[in-house]
Amino acid sequence: MIFVKYKKIIAIGIILLMLGTASFYLKNNLKIKEEKVNEAKIEEYFNVELSSEQINGVKTITENKKSSDEYIGVLEIPKISLKRGFVNPDSKRNHVDYNIQILKSELPNIEFGNFILASHSGNGKNAYFNNINKLNQGDIIYIYYDGIRYEYKVLKKEKQAKDGKLILKKEQTSTYLTLTTCDKNNKAKQLVIYSKLVLKSKYWCKNVE
Repeated sequence: MIFVKYKKIIAIGIILLMLGTASFYLKNNLKIKEEKVNEAKIEEYFNVELSSEQINGVKTITENKKSSDEYIGVLEIPKISLKRGFVNPDSKRNHVDYNIQILKSELPNIEFGNFILASHSGNGKNAYFNNINKLNQGDIIYIYYDGIRYEYKVLKKEKQAKDGKLILKKEQTSTYLTLTTCDKNNKAKQLVIYSKLVLKSKYWCKNVE
């Protein structure tokens, strides 16, 4: 009888191990598939053929993408190897469950504005801000938007209460990028990273370094 029970325990253990392994590979495959989609969308974004009229600012890339799920811009953080696009604020997929979300804020091309982005952290396939806690003062963040590469330098990071509100701290004479995500160590807190615009440059070309 004891031997039979022992065999049952081993069988259950093997089944649980197999289920765990299958779950791991499924999540990993979904994450790989999602990353490939992201890379394809980024490549498409950077390889858009622009006419001279568009380059002169008469018609911009975002005007063609107001109601689509294509990327209207790209966020790049070299320190944590993050490079991912974001969709139009009016898109139904402008949500942390699908993409890096643009919160209600000014877009990057608004002088003295504050562009605010949010994303999940954790182990999920959409936890794009999982490693932004590694950013420190002086680290560089790039935003590619409408033909301009915006370079921001991290000023500081802090934790705030996760109560549906975001306390913003900025000077009226500077332009900012703010990133926010859940604090991985305290579910009642959110991590907020402030960065300041230090340089703008054009990037419309076939290949962007």
